[in-house]
Amino acid sequence: MKRQITHTNKNIFEKTLLEFNKLQKRNKIIIGLFLFLLFISSFVFSTLYQKLSYENAPQVKKFVPSPVPILLPASLSLTASSSTIKKGESFDVTLNINSPNQGVEAANFTLDFDPMYLTPATISAGNFFKIYPKKEITDNQIIITGLADIRNKKILIPKGKGEIAIIEFKALESTESTTILIRQEKSAVASKGINILDKVNNVDIKIIKAD
Repeated sequence: MKRQITHTNKNIFEKTLLEFNKLQKRNKIIIGLFLFLLFISSFVFSTLYQKLSYENAPQVKKFVPSPVPILLPASLSLTASSSTIKKGESFDVTLNINSPNQGVEAANFTLDFDPMYLTPATISAGNFFKIYPKKEITDNQIIITGLADIRNKKILIPKGKGEIAIIEFKALESTESTTILIRQEKSAVASKGINILDKVNNVDIKIIKAD
């Protein structure tokens, strides 16, 4: 059967070639040119199709992992409205906090002062916390606690820089230096249940005699 098909194809080819040879030279040239153009157009179309298919194919985006932020600890500092005070005058000391990228749910602070030279008069809430459960003055200490705010059943957790409290002191006696200090071992800045307090900066006050 295969041999018969081959023989038939051979006869068709020989018959076609015989008919082609009978054509005039001009017609042969036209047919040859037509076949050449058909070959070229098919080649160009195939190349263009492959290019368009590649450009329209969905591009797989390369996965780039997001950088993991480095959690930074919190720090506390005390700043005074003036470092040199006259005996009998009042001045303000601000307790500042800086928690660069960690939210602070709760915190407590203990400040020491020398009652021989200083006496606290008032404690005003700062702008970092909205809730201050405790603002207490003892003989030689100040205790302050702060909590994150709750609004519409959502906890608003502060972070970054802010003021914990402003404390008004009165100078009692002259001295070259007396320190208001943060008791770090009795203070804590809580973030997700961990104390992230790292560094504290205290403040020194010089009290001079009144004129």
